[in-house]
Amino acid sequence: ALVELGNDWVEEFDEPRRAMDTYEEALAEWQENREAVEAIAEVGADLGDWRRVCRAYFTLSVLSDDKKEKAENLILSSDVARRELWEPEKALTGYQKALEWDPTRLDAFTSVTSILVDARDWEKLEQAYLQIISVNQEAGTGDAQLMGVLWDKLGDLYSDHLGRFDDAVFAYQQALEYLPGRHDIRARIVELSEDQEEHLDVAAEHLRKLIADNPERSEWIDRLGRVYLRKREVDRAYCMFRILRARGDELDQKAKGFLERFDSNIAKPIGGTITPNLMQQHIFPPQMSQTMNRCYAVLKRGLERFVGESRRTYGLGRRDRVDLDESLAFVNFYKKIGAALGYLELPELWRKTDQVGLINGALSKPGFIVGDDLLSSTHERKIAFTVAKQLFLFLEPFYLSSIRPMSDLQAFFLCAVALVRPETGLADQFANEKAYKAAFKTLKKNVKSSELGELGACIKRLTADGDEVALGPWFEAIEDSANRVGLLFCDDLEVARQCLKREPHTVSQRSVAQRMDALIDYSLSEKYLSLRPQLGIEVA
Repeated sequence: ALVELGNDWVEEFDEPRRAMDTYEEALAEWQENREAVEAIAEVGADLGDWRRVCRAYFTLSVLSDDKKEKAENLILSSDVARRELWEPEKALTGYQKALEWDPTRLDAFTSVTSILVDARDWEKLEQAYLQIISVNQEAGTGDAQLMGVLWDKLGDLYSDHLGRFDDAVFAYQQALEYLPGRHDIRARIVELSEDQEEHLDVAAEHLRKLIADNPERSEWIDRLGRVYLRKREVDRAYCMFRILRARGDELDQKAKGFLERFDSNIAKPIGGTITPNLMQQHIFPPQMSQTMNRCYAVLKRGLERFVGESRRTYGLGRRDRVDLDESLAFVNFYKKIGAALGYLELPELWRKTDQVGLINGALSKPGFIVGDDLLSSTHERKIAFTVAKQLFLFLEPFYLSSIRPMSDLQAFFLCAVALVRPETGLADQFANEKAYKAAFKTLKKNVKSSELGELGACIKRLTADGDEVALGPWFEAIEDSANRVGLLFCDDLEVARQCLKREPHTVSQRSVAQRMDALIDYSLSEKYLSLRPQLGIEVA
């Protein structure tokens, strides 16, 4: 009745002050009278009686059983205390309590941080951040954006105001757990850690991720090289600066001098053998299909005579055979690299004066044809790249791709499908197509027993989604792998570029620039950097 009377004083008689007294009287009769409290808050705001308004909202927060409602009223009370009563300490306490009830209220937290920043009370601001982070973690709100921003801001606080750089790095790393795409946070970690001996590993880790996300940004590669130098990882630093030089980036005198210490025309021999397992782990790109490799290894054995040419095609006679006991730099590299790639018996070598470089001759008895330009060359690194690349491409899985275009390999694949799956009727179609017919006949004659079973298993896997098989990615993977092997043996990106420019035949249709970009990206990778010491080619 008293609340209704108070309402009449406002609505009928325009006596808001008498109404306020009546509402207070009603509240004295019954302290949990929500209607009276709400009326005091509303009318008090119209009158500018902010003390009563502040108290009213606080009372409503006490009376409520709902956490979000309690937080809402406590925030309203704190807003009045801060903006109208100029009592920031009281408001701060209210906001912090509200955040315990509802940790999602960023408006309250924003007010908390604003008050503490104005007061320059950085220690209490740290506590506020830790409090809301803890409350949100316990509440399990799952708001990754919120948690990431909170950790990021805490990192700024540690870095900019408290001078606690270790804590800043930790906070930023926590922020990245929630916001992995925030490169600016990752860059701040690098800035804080790249000159600190105890944090160099952290700096290197985040620089590698920045480079992976933006490989064109030379600044990160340069800074990673300098971090590696501080870590005394000389070979990794060398690789970073060498990449910058290969890309044409400007180097300062220190970096130039560092690289010049290791520049040489002498190719460093590889220690041990590059095994199939090592190739799989450290050399092959992700798109290299092992099933495709096995398939075309069988096809190579079955079609070797079909694709082979007579030596007379090139005008080669017995006198043109290169004696592997000759004391030539080329021959020495040929034997050493062949042994490192696991060759038990090296392919025959044939000399053709006007031949450019080294090619797979696609001979009936498989072998290479080499020109006098390479046989008489003394540039060890160029020899190493060319020989290593061609010996890799000579391996059974890749042999056909190095001598025939993709269209022919697609035709050979269809021949294989016809052979292992007669129900497709492809063999009948080949009867009227001379090229297919001859290849199919040769394959059928030469692929027997266990090899036929292996070929069938490969075809089954490769055609699980239909008979159309895309060879483009596999061709590029073969070429990239061959270039990687060449780089490992010559250990010089510029030499690799020169060799790619002079190649008489390419596996894929990509430009030299595109193939070099792929090779440079590989030389940035952990696969490559961790392989160098295993092969004993790191600089020191």
